[in-house]
Amino acid sequence: MKTTHAIISRNIMKYMCWYKQPVHIRRDRVSTIHNVYDRPYAIKADTCHTAFSIVLWFEAETRTMYLYSNAELIMLPGYSHGLFIGCVSLEDIEDDLLDYEFVYDANYMFFGCESLRALNIRNMINVKETDYMFTNCKGMREVVFTDCDFSQVDTAVGMFRECISLRRVAVEQPQLALLLHHDDLFLNCNSLKDAFSITGNHNSWSVQKGESGNEGK
Repeated sequence: MKTTHAIISRNIMKYMCWYKQPVHIRRDRVSTIHNVYDRPYAIKADTCHTAFSIVLWFEAETRTMYLYSNAELIMLPGYSHGLFIGCVSLEDIEDDLLDYEFVYDANYMFFGCESLRALNIRNMINVKETDYMFTNCKGMREVVFTDCDFSQVDTAVGMFRECISLRRVAVEQPQLALLLHHDDLFLNCNSLKDAFSITGNHNSWSVQKGESGNEGK
C-alpha cells in the first residue's frame, strides 16, 4: 500500500516559529481532516492535491500549538535550509513522521531550536550540506540517525555546535566516519559522552570538552 504524504511549506512554518508557547509536531489522532477549519482554533492550514493536510491548531486550555497531519508522513522540501530556524518553542517531533528523503540542503535546519530535546532522523539519503544544522539547540540531548547516507555531504561545519546538553549521537558507523573530519562538528558540546554505532558494534568516538570533534579514537 502506498504511503500517504502531506507536504510542508515555509508559509506554515512561519506561523509555527513565531509562536512563543510550546509547539508539538504530531500525527492527527483525532479525526480525518476534511475541512480543517471545522476544528476549533485551526489557524493555518496547507492542503495537498489529495485529502491529506497539515494544520496548525491552537489549544486554548494549555496555550499549546500543535502541527497535525492526517498523512502517514510529512514530506520536507529538498531545500530545507533554515526550515525550523528559530523555532525556540518546538519541544518535540513525533518519531518517523517527517520524511527527509528529498532533503539536499539541511544547513541551519534546526538552528536555535532551544526546546527540542531529542530527534530521530530517518532516511536522509540525499543530503549534501549540513552546516550548523543543530547549532544552538541547547536543550537537545539525543539525535538518532537511522538509514541515513552521508556519502554526498560536502560540508558539515559546526553541525552540532553549542549543543551544550547533547549526550548522545547515534549513527551507523560507516556514516559516522564520513562526518568526523568536518570543522567544529561538536564544538562546545561539553556534555557529549560519545557518538557510536547503533548496529551494536560499540565503536565509540569521544569528544573532549571544548574541542571541535576532529580527533577521534
